[in-house]
Amino acid sequence: MALAFARMFAERVRGLALVCSRLAADAPAQAREREALAARIEREASMDAVVDAYVARLLAPQTLLEAPEIVARVAAIARRTGPRGAAALLRGIAMRSASDDIAPELTMPVLVIAGARDAVVPLDEARGIAAAFPHATLVVAERSGHLPMLEEPAFTSAALSAFMGRIAPASASGS
Repeated sequence: MALAFARMFAERVRGLALVCSRLAADAPAQAREREALAARIEREASMDAVVDAYVARLLAPQTLLEAPEIVARVAAIARRTGPRGAAALLRGIAMRSASDDIAPELTMPVLVIAGARDAVVPLDEARGIAAAFPHATLVVAERSGHLPMLEEPAFTSAALSAFMGRIAPASASGS
């Protein structure tokens, strides 16, 4: 969403923070998998297939082994999502446009937060994403998979707060 907004309204974007995001669009096979999962959860009126397909992929192996409360929280968040809304989300992700074409043109500061153990957006891909922007900083959550906001919330908050402090308008810092 942030990249789509920046594509249309770059002049309104003071800074861009991307947390475990990617620039690439889905490959056709991946888009078909998302569509099949969307159809399944609508047909079954259940989020069980999403929990089965994604929870383990979204979290770092260490989190899966040592933090059952985080695993349970991610599953609970998924189960609270309505199948119809989740299906629309899956289809939207499958249809998103690649953003690698605009990255070099976005001159605002960009923060890329990556999970060192992210199976969805691997660290090498995150490095490439940061390199695609003229003014990007890569910050790596060392113990996280795809969800550093849940796996390392203090680290993620500190990184976002520091970034916001750097891009805040001068008048806001004195208020």
